[in-house]
Amino acid sequence: MLETYSSEREQKRLLALSAFNILDTLSEKVFDDITELATYIFDMPISSITLVDQSRLWFKSTQGFDATEAPRNNTTFCEHVVFKEDVLVVNNALNDERFCDSPLVTGDLHFRFYAGVALKTSDGYNLGTLCVTDIKPRKVKDHQLKALSQLARQVMVLLESKKKEATIHDLNIALNNEINIVTNITENIPAGVSYWDKNLICQYVNKAFYTLLDLPQAPLFGKRHKEITPKSIANQTKPYVSKALNGERCEFDLTFEVMTKGKCTYHVKYVPDVNKQQEVIGFFSFIIDYSDKRRALESKEILASVFEKVSDAIIMADANFSIESVNKGFTDITGYEEADVIGFMPADLARDQKEKRMLLDVVEAINVTGKWKGDLWLTKKNGAPFYVLITIDVIRDEKGSILFYVTTLKDLTEREKVQDALLSATNMLNRAGELAKVGGWELDIETNQLVWTKETFLIHELDDHKMPTLEEAIEFYLPEARPILMDAMEACKKDNTPYDLELPFISAKSKHLWVRCCGEMVTQNGQPVKISGVIQDITQKKEDGNNRLQVAIEQRNTLIREVHHRIKNNLQGVSGILSNF
Repeated sequence: MLETYSSEREQKRLLALSAFNILDTLSEKVFDDITELATYIFDMPISSITLVDQSRLWFKSTQGFDATEAPRNNTTFCEHVVFKEDVLVVNNALNDERFCDSPLVTGDLHFRFYAGVALKTSDGYNLGTLCVTDIKPRKVKDHQLKALSQLARQVMVLLESKKKEATIHDLNIALNNEINIVTNITENIPAGVSYWDKNLICQYVNKAFYTLLDLPQAPLFGKRHKEITPKSIANQTKPYVSKALNGERCEFDLTFEVMTKGKCTYHVKYVPDVNKQQEVIGFFSFIIDYSDKRRALESKEILASVFEKVSDAIIMADANFSIESVNKGFTDITGYEEADVIGFMPADLARDQKEKRMLLDVVEAINVTGKWKGDLWLTKKNGAPFYVLITIDVIRDEKGSILFYVTTLKDLTEREKVQDALLSATNMLNRAGELAKVGGWELDIETNQLVWTKETFLIHELDDHKMPTLEEAIEFYLPEARPILMDAMEACKKDNTPYDLELPFISAKSKHLWVRCCGEMVTQNGQPVKISGVIQDITQKKEDGNNRLQVAIEQRNTLIREVHHRIKNNLQGVSGILSNF
């Protein structure tokens, strides 16, 4: 008994299918390549990637027919694969009691042979099938069924990869929106932020700092406090600057005349910056327009929330590359609280000693260059590895001494998984191509550069796997075949006309072959970018055809000789009869 459409597991299966967002999408060459390869392997006219939806069978890719969907019912082969068989081979449907009365068998389609493998998710739900079909009874070979199973797994690798790509795309959109929010806040926040080292040399100011203090828009980095600060302000801030340099946090109100606004009152906060040895190495200054207290309070809250919104992990390390503080993004990504890592080095998070040594060597290098960016594997608190993009910046004082390191970590683990999946997909297609003796190739339209799969090199008998030029590749065809191939490729480039040719060919080791060469245009954003195709050794097929033709000719000649002999004998008999009259 097949599973009912309303069962709890069926509803979960439909949810799993929906999560892939694949239904009713456009055709894609990467899936069409798989169904085409299936027809090659089985030498059958029909194949499809079929997904079983709630009330229909929807075809992501087909060979041999043009339908995009069909009604779902219990008499379809794919229905049995999804809910009962996982792998189904029907050599002759007329002799199979499960399908002998099916409209697919008794109707206009006349299906007789079917082989299908379930498209199974990692959590055990069958989404549909990869199948091949013929209108005459057939028998499947073990290596063909094994190849079909490999291709079915390949379909799932592609579907999982597309699902992860969509997830990463959504995450990137959310991240970019988040970054834009933080950037807008930072650029528009009505609070002046600055940093001064222990010698009162300016190391940083934001845009609002200029406006609030009515300063000209000139670079302030490296200038002394007394060079920047108007005398009326310097007199008010002097005692608080001394307190900050002595390690004391302090807040005060500052009143002075601003040319564009008149008399203004600002709320100022100084926060000492203390190193691991509890030495004051500078202080942060926050200035908020206090004329409107409500606006001032809101600005304080916004400023505090900026750092909460940053999703990337940020590590502040001292001049010895020892961690002094981390942000919430670091805790979210790694699982470590700030107290867990204070005093550690960022390199202590490396997955193994090799990558730890690499990170320490990088720090030595950026002491000269001032910045480094790269990717490597680190370890979370729970021991799980994660792949990150690391950016390390060095902050120095006016004498060139290192104040601290700012390390930013961006989690790239999902991107790495997708790349691994795509690599697995490529390897799977190559293995399937080798099994079917079908080579793949691509020609870049702009550069005329070729790319071949391993099987293509084997057909050409090029052992060194050195990629030939287009002209060298065409030389493998016999002289009378070259203009045919070149004309077909030119028509493909000019008019987007696909081609499928059978041509005589000679390999690098002087082996005479017949090959089937197919090609079609690949476009991006409506523009042709490359010709993609396959090449297959069909010498045996040609020889088998020639042998069958020769046998037929010999049989015909034998028949002619026998008929001629009988006619001759009959004529002699008639002549003898006539001579008696």
